[in-house]
Amino acid sequence: MNGQVLDFSVQTNSGVISGDDGSRYNFIGSEWKETVNPSRGMRVDFEAQGDNAVSIYRVVGASTPGGAISDAFSGEKNKLVAGLLGIFLGWMGAHKFYLGFSRPARLQAAIGGGGFLAMIVFYVILTPIAFAVGVYAAAAFLGVLGTIGWLVMAAMGVVGLIEGIMYLTKSDDAFEQIYGVDKKQWF
Repeated sequence: MNGQVLDFSVQTNSGVISGDDGSRYNFIGSEWKETVNPSRGMRVDFEAQGDNAVSIYRVVGASTPGGAISDAFSGEKNKLVAGLLGIFLGWMGAHKFYLGFSRPARLQAAIGGGGFLAMIVFYVILTPIAFAVGVYAAAAFLGVLGTIGWLVMAAMGVVGLIEGIMYLTKSDDAFEQIYGVDKKQWF
């Protein structure tokens, strides 16, 4: 039978599954047959024995009762998407937004985005204007500020690159445990 984990307590090593038949089933941790801990909302396959669930397995990539749209918002994140976002858009925290880590995502976006904005304003806009009007000392200073902006953006890009590679090199179970269950937000 299939169902969804409603709750699991590490302290009591027990939980509750809502079966697709509308009934609730209690389970203990020793019946969990996966390396990843059970978490709320996780789709599972199990055998019902009275009011208890036994031989419980996580169903990876299964459709939820709501269909494809609810799958996209079910909370289970794809490591390939997270890794590619980290590699290509990590300087602005896109991978952290995707994983639902809003505070670190906003911090990374502010720092990386601030560096990008500084680079554009100082390096691309103001420096050529200063050169055009012949204020070479100001142009050099603005160029330095633009370079600092680029370095700040690049530093955030390196963080995103490292995290993206880390996401991609983990197994699916390890990725889900570390970033989905344990909610590890940095490296």
